[in-house]
Amino acid sequence: MASTSNRALLANYLLGQQSSAMGKNYISNPSAFMNTVGTSVTGTATVSRNTTSPLTAISDFSISLPNNATDYVAFSTDTFDSSMSGKNCELRLDYTASSIGSNVVVQIVQGSNIVASSSALSTASTARTVSVNAPCGDLSTATTIRVANSTGNSGTSALKVANVTYGLATNLSQVSQAQLVGTIK
Repeated sequence: MASTSNRALLANYLLGQQSSAMGKNYISNPSAFMNTVGTSVTGTATVSRNTTSPLTAISDFSISLPNNATDYVAFSTDTFDSSMSGKNCELRLDYTASSIGSNVVVQIVQGSNIVASSSALSTASTARTVSVNAPCGDLSTATTIRVANSTGNSGTSALKVANVTYGLATNLSQVSQAQLVGTIK
């Protein structure tokens, strides 16, 4: 029988290798299978691995954000394929929030620039999905994903986050344009 860590590594590998609806996932640890590998925090924000009633079968990220506008939890991305340059990317994640004390958003950051941000997250006892589109960029700077306070209001925000995926956008399509045949009378 495989050890828990081997199962977690295999599950993480499968999630990152073209097994999601979005194609290849460039987040190497999308649901805390490998503890909090690939995450970082600023200020007094915290992130930990939650295995008690997680959003996914194994685990999720438990995030606490105090009411400081500079506090966030960041998810690093793997190196993008060169074919992504100049294309559209999509971020998706699932979350629940037992409390929202400030204006909490999900951000796509390239270098030091916030290139896209979700609308404010709300308190939710059942899982909700956030989807944010942004240009993949020219690939010259690193891309990170943040769960952040965009304002410092009051209270601490407590969230569970899982299924963090980032890759080529699959929610955009080209639509045929209507063409007039004949004349208008």
